[in-house]
Amino acid sequence: MPVDNRVEAVLLWRVPLDSAVVLLLATAAYVFLVWSNRSLVSLLATLTAITVGVCFVWSSLAAFFNKPGPPMPRLLEEGISTSSVKQTADQYTPMLNRCIAMAHRMLTGKDVILTGKVLAVLYVISRLGKVFSVLTWAYVVVLMAFTVPKLYELKKPEIDRGISQASNQAQRFNEQYVAPSIAKIPRGSTSTPFQAKPGEPNLQSDIKRAL
Repeated sequence: MPVDNRVEAVLLWRVPLDSAVVLLLATAAYVFLVWSNRSLVSLLATLTAITVGVCFVWSSLAAFFNKPGPPMPRLLEEGISTSSVKQTADQYTPMLNRCIAMAHRMLTGKDVILTGKVLAVLYVISRLGKVFSVLTWAYVVVLMAFTVPKLYELKKPEIDRGISQASNQAQRFNEQYVAPSIAKIPRGSTSTPFQAKPGEPNLQSDIKRAL
């Protein structure tokens, strides 16, 4: 998935001061929300109300004194163009189709291994969800976004080698133990394979490319 150059620069610490400021602000916001006992929705509503009020007063005073009003983002000035919507749709449609194809294979019982992986991940998430709040999870995601990509960039050969070794071990374990057991499980036979209509993306080919 393509990432904006400015976001990439912040997450990869291209300018350490900018990245440190963003991470510090995120940490301060997290600490404030935790210790103030205010929900994220309440804080967002308060900040939105303050922003609307300030912009209204600024615009009124600017019109009275014949001064320029508050600067507005380009999105609010020009709206969303049809070309940008089409570009975004073309960019994310293949990824969405791969997710749909995975869901189709999982729900029709045609990929037992995929179903098992999804169930295992959902079980882990449900257990961890009892320990950590949504706010804490969001902050953990922010920390990972600021550390994992940079760590991978610095240790790319070692990490790639470790991933390759782990993948080979998992593949051998799957061939020796998992695959023979899976082969004995009856597969779903009542569902008809998904067939893409002429001119529509082929989900089966998308999922094969994804895996």
